Formats: sequence, structure tokens, C-alpha cells
Amino acid sequence: EVGADPSSPEAHTNLGYTYIKLELRPLAMKHFQAALEADPENMEVRQNIAAMLLEHLDYANALGHYERILQTQPNNMEAKIGRCDAMYGMGGSAEDKPKQFTAALGCYDAYVKEKPERADLYKRMADTYQNKLQDLDKAVVYYELYGKTAKLDATEADKNQKTIIVLKDIIAKGG
Repeated sequence: EVGADPSSPEAHTNLGYTYIKLELRPLAMKHFQAALEADPENMEVRQNIAAMLLEHLDYANALGHYERILQTQPNNMEAKIGRCDAMYGMGGSAEDKPKQFTAALGCYDAYVKEKPERADLYKRMADTYQNKLQDLDKAVVYYELYGKTAKLDATEADKNQKTIIVLKDIIAKGG
């Protein structure tokens, strides 16, 4: 299956990519893990594993991989956003969730300040404040930031503005 050198991280990595294209994700994961075992410092492979773990809602393990990537590549933007996503997904008990969402929001906020072109994250933050934390005032702030900074088409801009109006109306009426 791997050819001349079954311990080759490159061969396993290439097979992992091939299996992703063939939508055979369990086989892709198997080969990415083999590549990482052969070369634990291969951050590209580690990032592929972390992304697949996120897809499968294994947030804690994904977070561990993203943290490891950021130790050696502190400016890796894909790892930064993956870290935020893993933090967002980690839950625990009902009383743990607000703390996790707040940690993820801080992560997204720091990320968008570094990469203003990712203004779409303002919408994710607004939605989190609205639907997960029920903090409508902060939701309005982030929907407004989203409207001002994201390149929205007319339909999305209108939808965003209507959301802001409805939320402000709810706030004015006492929530």
C-alpha cells in the first residue's frame, strides 16, 4: 500500500491526502497518524489530524494538536482559528459552557484583530453572544462590527441590519 518505504512520512501523508479526496476519511486519518508517528515534528500532518478531529467533534484532542502546532509556529493562522473552534466546541456541563464560550470568544476576538479580513468571525461572535450566552447587548455590538467590516452583499447586509433592529427592540422592551 505504501510502496518501497512503509515508514515514510511523505508516503503516508500523500496517501492521507488521496484518501481525503476519495472521501475515505478513516483511512486518511490512519495514514496521517502513521506519518505523525514517523515524524512527530511534522506540523502539516498534525494540522490535518487536528482538522479531522474537529470534524468528528473530538475537540479536546484537536485542541491539543493545535496547541502543539502553535508552540512551534506561533503565527500559524489556520492553527489559531482551529484552536478557537476547538475551544468553542468543548462543553462539559451546562455550567462549564459559558466559560468555554467566553474563552472561545476571546480567542476569536484576538484572531480577528490580527487578521481583519476574517470579519466573518464577528458574525460567529455575535451569534454566540445571542444564542449561547443570551447577552443581546454584546450580540448587537458584534453584529454591527460584522456589518461595518465584512464585505456583505445586499441581501446579507439587509439580513444583518434586520437582526440588529430586532435585537435592539428586544433590549428596549426589557429582553
